[in-house]
Amino acid sequence: MVTSENGPSWQPQRRAVVGSIAIAFAVGLIFGELADADETTDLELEVAELTSERDELEEALALSPSDDELERLSERIDELENELLQARSEAEDTLSELADREKEIAQREEALNELESDLREHEDALNELASDLSAREQELADTAAGASPETFSEPEGGCQPGQVDINTASIQELQRIYEIGPARAEQIVDLRPFGSVDELTRVSGIAEGRLGGIKAQGVACVD
Repeated sequence: MVTSENGPSWQPQRRAVVGSIAIAFAVGLIFGELADADETTDLELEVAELTSERDELEEALALSPSDDELERLSERIDELENELLQARSEAEDTLSELADREKEIAQREEALNELESDLREHEDALNELASDLSAREQELADTAAGASPETFSEPEGGCQPGQVDINTASIQELQRIYEIGPARAEQIVDLRPFGSVDELTRVSGIAEGRLGGIKAQGVACVD
């Protein structure tokens, strides 16, 4: 309880006001650092309101109020100091949270960059495989186009290891032969027996040019 005497009774209240001003100034500095953060907007408004109320109280104290009024103003100043301290704490928490978010974003960006790098490597590998496959297909096509049944002869002594006997091979085995898919393999099975590989021209879609490619491959045989 403060007294109504002049001089000494006013000094404690004066120190309380000065203390609240110092705290408000410190909090103001913190929010100055956070001016670009959306999360601090509400806290800045709250500090502005508290500061305005403190200024009003300081003016009221300057008018030499009564003892009761002085005590009430002193209690309110204490409340303002506590609220300002709480606002400062919330500002520090906001700073910490923003720092954590920035760190998390940086980590995610780094992981994304690594994934993009891996993806580029896989794309390069696929492009290389596609190029090799295209070159191989072109090589087989050129071989088939330039071949003729007379150019290649069947090996003597029947089928050799690794070759496919068109008279006994399964549909799956027949598909090892150049340009023989499931449909042509079934036709081969239906048209058996064959006296030689040359008779594959009986199969729909196998003309002299394609037959040349089959014989150039050297996989088909008749035992």
